[in-house]
Amino acid sequence: MKRLSILLLILIFFLGGVYWGLKNFYHNYSYITLWMPEENLVFLVPITIKLPANTVAPQLIIEKLISFNDTDSLPLINPFPSGVKLLGCSIQKNLIELNFSSQFLLPFEEGKEESRLILSALSYTLGEIPGVEGFIINIEGEKKESLGEISLGEPYPVMHNFPNLYLSGKEKEDEKQKILLYYLLPRSELLVPVTLMGSSDSLTSRLERLKRNVEGFLVSPFPPATEILSFKVSGKKAYLNLTSAFLNSSYPKAQAKAILYTLSKNTEIKELQILIEGKKIRQLNKITLNKEKELNSIYSFKK
Repeated sequence: MKRLSILLLILIFFLGGVYWGLKNFYHNYSYITLWMPEENLVFLVPITIKLPANTVAPQLIIEKLISFNDTDSLPLINPFPSGVKLLGCSIQKNLIELNFSSQFLLPFEEGKEESRLILSALSYTLGEIPGVEGFIINIEGEKKESLGEISLGEPYPVMHNFPNLYLSGKEKEDEKQKILLYYLLPRSELLVPVTLMGSSDSLTSRLERLKRNVEGFLVSPFPPATEILSFKVSGKKAYLNLTSAFLNSSYPKAQAKAILYTLSKNTEIKELQILIEGKKIRQLNKITLNKEKELNSIYSFKK
């Protein structure tokens, strides 16, 4: 009996050690968000990766951005030229000074479409760092006043708000409200935030606008023929009752996430329950926002 008690104590201590070890391992990380162009070179897509907390710094973030290599499995394009290196990165008050190798200039010298997206990817990615307002580009230690037709006489501003601001045609007098909506890339589960102009930013207006695709480049989380039967909010939870057409897709959970992200902007909504013609669907019964920033997550513990 005494021997059994000792074995039980050893087992308890062992399992406790495993639990705390795993807990510390999975919590000792930080999220960083990289913004990469989708394959049509129209929109930027946020990709979140997580790394050991003690390795995260602006230089690492930019190095991860320029070397991003998951484009074979994802409908994304890395706009940075092959072989480009980040030679240095320093912070001056609210500005970041970046020093790149000469390969950085190639897309700008050749007038490639990717050149515009390189600056946008840097602007959006650096905008994720609190307190950063702009960046300066040096090439081999020499400050650049311009890149192609783009003037860099002043620090290039970072993007904090209104991602993928999308204005189609002339603005109407009653459409001056910026509305942030989340769509999906075609044939993928990747969510893309898009800022559109509208006359109202109410929750019902967001849902109605979200039912329309964006110029064929992005897909609505509501499949064709999906109708909203009812919608209500109670506390921090939203309830959405839809017709069965919502299930005519390969990615119903990603669609639900896109809807939840859309509803959560500037609201207290943290959870979504989707009903199909009044009935609960197991995989859509409880869709929640992640505790950390995990939009389009790609988990990695590589330095």
